[in-house]
Amino acid sequence: VMLLAGGKVRLPIPRYFFQALQATVVKLSVSPQPRVQGEPVCVPQGSQLALKIEGVLRHGQRGSLFRSVAAVCISISTSPPSKINSEYKNGDFAAVGGTELQQTVVPHRDFFACEFLLSLGSAGGSGGLNPACAAPGSSSGNSSGANQFQVTASANIVDKDGNVWKCGPRSTLQVRVHEEPGKRKMP
Repeated sequence: VMLLAGGKVRLPIPRYFFQALQATVVKLSVSPQPRVQGEPVCVPQGSQLALKIEGVLRHGQRGSLFRSVAAVCISISTSPPSKINSEYKNGDFAAVGGTELQQTVVPHRDFFACEFLLSLGSAGGSGGLNPACAAPGSSSGNSSGANQFQVTASANIVDKDGNVWKCGPRSTLQVRVHEEPGKRKMP
């Protein structure tokens, strides 16, 4: 048995002995979902897609140890899949002709929901995102030229100090815009 005299011998104590961690997990549910897994959701040309985002916040053992969730920022972005692979990965989203929209919702008992209305490939050649609930500072762009789009929904946590924590999940949905057979123009 060795005696500790005057603090000359230091005992190794693991980091987690002094450090307390907080875990907050966001679960997202995006509807509509395709009938067959991996297939795109079909939307007639000229109509709009109602996109509903629902989610739940799950906390660890200590719910609001360091930060408490004041709001959840939902981001919806859309662009043609052919342009995503080449330019979107470089971080220049505006260059690909995609659109992005954000909406901030306040969770009630750790549940939240919001709705968006997407106009993809409209007959006039211009498409965009229109929120079902108006969000200040939202922007819509032009996304024409392709009949298949990739819609990405992501969630970020906003704490009581206004800091955005980019820890939320991403959900991707393929949408195909098709022309109705009865509305085709005859040459």
